[in-house]
Amino acid sequence: MNRVLKSTLLAASTFMIATTANAADLPNDVLEPIAAPVQAQAFDWSGFYVGANAGIDFNGRFDNNFGADLDKDTGFVGGGVIGYNYQFDKLVLGVEGDINYLTGDATTANASGEVDFISTLTARAGFTPTERLLTYVEGGLAIGRPDLGLDNFYDRDLALGYAVGAGAEYALTDNWISGVEYNYVDLGNSSFTLGPNNVSSDFDTHQVKFNLKYKF
Repeated sequence: MNRVLKSTLLAASTFMIATTANAADLPNDVLEPIAAPVQAQAFDWSGFYVGANAGIDFNGRFDNNFGADLDKDTGFVGGGVIGYNYQFDKLVLGVEGDINYLTGDATTANASGEVDFISTLTARAGFTPTERLLTYVEGGLAIGRPDLGLDNFYDRDLALGYAVGAGAEYALTDNWISGVEYNYVDLGNSSFTLGPNNVSSDFDTHQVKFNLKYKF
């Protein structure tokens, strides 16, 4: 009995010594625990941004009360933009302001019209179908300066109206965002004194703009 017990203890001791020696010979990276993979941080649309946009202004029209409605030529639209977004899960709410220079005018035999600039201040509501893609609708105020001419008399007015639109943006990196946007702008009714004539005119137009923005 004692002989069997001694043999068992001797075998167990030999096994433990051999196991310990083998473990000591293993590389350190085998013994160290494997670190869990680092999860990429989700993109967050929240924050301030600035940028620039450029595109086309088309189907602009001056509806006048003197019987000479004017269709504006298709022209260039471009300028700067600033705004702020806040993200709630997949919902993104924000506010954006821009100011844009316009080209193109409208002329007939005795009348002309053009708009120097249009600036908008809009609220935006968007949805993120994927992490870096934002689709949105927007609406708010628009202000511009239409110029009108009739029979060699000219006048201009600062007009206040509204703008509505929709667009999509994609986050190229954590800071750079690119997108495209459509806007319908109506500057409302403006009053002009053109020689002996007191004229009212309503200007509205359509715009498609591409933008590039930097988010802080």
